[in-house]
Amino acid sequence: MKVTQTVKAWLPSHSLMTPEELTDPDRVQLGYLSFTRLESDMTDCGYTLVGEASVTLDLPEHRQLIDAKVDSLRAEVKKVRAEAEAKANFLESQISNLLAIEHSPASAAAHYEDLAKQADRMGRN
Repeated sequence: MKVTQTVKAWLPSHSLMTPEELTDPDRVQLGYLSFTRLESDMTDCGYTLVGEASVTLDLPEHRQLIDAKVDSLRAEVKKVRAEAEAKANFLESQISNLLAIEHSPASAAAHYEDLAKQADRMGRN
């Protein structure tokens, strides 16, 4: 199914396209423009209005759209899980570091010295 609408074409503030490229049909790159509804005003965001465009979109079948959306959501779930796993690993690392400080070799050595002293006392009694 094809859908055609008229939209505004905007040059993003971060774009490096020159006026010469925009006015030359052989050099203009429409993929570097942003398109919005006719009611939208992007000037507050630093965008430059370059005109209106008639956009025709060839939409896939309903089932294909659902499958594409499910794939996107699964990719997002995978990303969130990876971020959560990385955060959990970081926190576990901090816990391990804190516990390692508490059980440092110096404190272990002191502990063994105390045990040796207790053993000496027990042997003398």
